[in-house]
Amino acid sequence: MNTEKILAEHFQKTTLITSENIMLYTFPKIWNQIFYADDFETKKNMVINIWNSCFEIELRRTISFISQNLISIEFVENNFGVSMVYIMKEDDRIVCMESYLPITNLNDTILNHLPQKVLFFYSIFNGWTMPETQFMGLLPLESIKPFFEEHDDDYPKFKDFIVIFKNGGGGYLCFDKKNINNAIVWWSDDVPMVNINLWDFLDEWILMGLTE
Repeated sequence: MNTEKILAEHFQKTTLITSENIMLYTFPKIWNQIFYADDFETKKNMVINIWNSCFEIELRRTISFISQNLISIEFVENNFGVSMVYIMKEDDRIVCMESYLPITNLNDTILNHLPQKVLFFYSIFNGWTMPETQFMGLLPLESIKPFFEEHDDDYPKFKDFIVIFKNGGGGYLCFDKKNINNAIVWWSDDVPMVNINLWDFLDEWILMGLTE
């Protein structure tokens, strides 16, 4: 596998972090453990274990896809920062997803409305999105916004909703900060879908991005 070629096809500009330049970067403990793991299977198991500890039920189809198709875990620096890249292969198709370094200060008003297991995930991985679009996955914390900041329209009944996922085509998955089980899909060109299951839609939409 030509890692640098794959990264060049999915990133506009990136520097591969290796044992030769790792001293230039500061990783949190768990990232160091993954980076210095003896072999790929160990790295893969460490990553999958983190996902399972957070979303074993909620995102089971996404986790299954990662488990079955992950072929490499790389660390890179690009225009948006330092990230961990998942390289996955389904049949002859290569797909990449990336997580940025976690934000150390999680004392944010929006984060206070996220479940503890979601906060745990973000304490290790700052989002998980496609590098080409920065969409189609769990948004980085800096991109998780209140619904009213994303839209100029006056929809007071959605004022307590927070955007956690964008599909890049006018679809926004949002949850009620007072009750994460109360979610909506907002369409930029259609009526919203209300009273949906956040996790079912999140799992489905992520999988669509990975497979289409």
